Amino acid sequence: MSNSSKKGLGLTTFVNYLAFALAGIDMSILAQYKTELAMQWTGKAADVASAYYVIGAIGLGGLIASIFTGPISDFFGHRLAAIIGLFGFAIFAFGIIWSPNTTWGYIFAMICGIANSFMSASVIPVLIDSYPKSGSIVTMMTKFFVSVGQFLLPPIMALVASSNMSFHATFWGLGIVTVITGCFYFFVKFPNEPNAEERKEWREQQKAQREKNKAEGKASFPVSAEAIAIMLIGFTSFASFNLWANCYQELAKSYGIAQPQWLQQIYAVCSLLGVLFNSFIIKKGFHESYILIIYPIITAVSLGLSLIHNAQLLYVIAGLIGFFAASGLMQLATALMSYLYPDYKGTTTSLVSGLMVGLASYGCTSIAGMMMSNFGAQEGPRAIVIFNIVITLVGSLLAVIVRRGEKKREAETANK
Repeated sequence: MSNSSKKGLGLTTFVNYLAFALAGIDMSILAQYKTELAMQWTGKAADVASAYYVIGAIGLGGLIASIFTGPISDFFGHRLAAIIGLFGFAIFAFGIIWSPNTTWGYIFAMICGIANSFMSASVIPVLIDSYPKSGSIVTMMTKFFVSVGQFLLPPIMALVASSNMSFHATFWGLGIVTVITGCFYFFVKFPNEPNAEERKEWREQQKAQREKNKAEGKASFPVSAEAIAIMLIGFTSFASFNLWANCYQELAKSYGIAQPQWLQQIYAVCSLLGVLFNSFIIKKGFHESYILIIYPIITAVSLGLSLIHNAQLLYVIAGLIGFFAASGLMQLATALMSYLYPDYKGTTTSLVSGLMVGLASYGCTSIAGMMMSNFGAQEGPRAIVIFNIVITLVGSLLAVIVRRGEKKREAETANK
């Protein structure tokens, strides 16, 4: 790839992070409007299980898209993948307004998941290429801006409601801003962006390397226990905060909290603080893998405390989960994967934040929906919390494997 100047990337970085703020709204807006959407799709406001069903389609879309978004981003350019991602989000926003039933809602939610996979597979590699010495930090900052979007959503919803507008107004605004942001990707500068001839040369080099590895009996894309563990952390870290973000409303209502959406504010603010704190300690030399070990344990304890029937305590727990579960752990795993496979940043990003996130979003949200249907409004949320605790603790164990792999490579490097 060419080594073009890194100058003039300020606008690109701004647009990239704005895209993630919009993604934060896209990925959480259905959960915030479950009652209204259930009424739109089934005529029954209490039928929130239908909304869970549609929310799960976001994960299914990401799961399907992860097969091809990474290779498209690596082989045809990050710019194309970013454009597809942003306009896919716009189609989702406008489509939900029109969708008359859960089937159409499901289709547009899948488009949202596909768009998220395209955006992650393009924007994260661009950020790493823009700031190669701070790959973990700039990747983790994507979570900061996702949390900014999640923080802004409840006030926007309140403004729409106080203006006596339909909740569709929120989707209209989201779609319009997303289209404008997507247009920027046609002309902003991308780092190390190859021309057609350079891209062809790079593909030929990669093909030659794969043939050489095959002739020597080596894997063209070697996979280690560390790499597998990092991929699975993509699953557990996303599932941990996503289950909370999509399911806390019902738990809060069962504890007597009349406006549970404001828990989202506390969660989002603490998530922002967590990302900034993690960026600081990583810059000071703290290993990313230690964060991936310690934070899930604290998250699991916090989730356990949420089983205590105490409305005031739930506000504290929302903050703890925001800080320790939603402060960029999945993004750290994505960065670690990119370090292992520097020539395939788009592909590895799609594996961690596409395939694994898709599995977590679709699988875990679907299970949560079944738990709500089977256990009811009182016990269903508690069952989901216990399910979340198990997943979160598994993530901590996987991070131990990652740290062992790091130590092994550090020892090998020291002995050379």
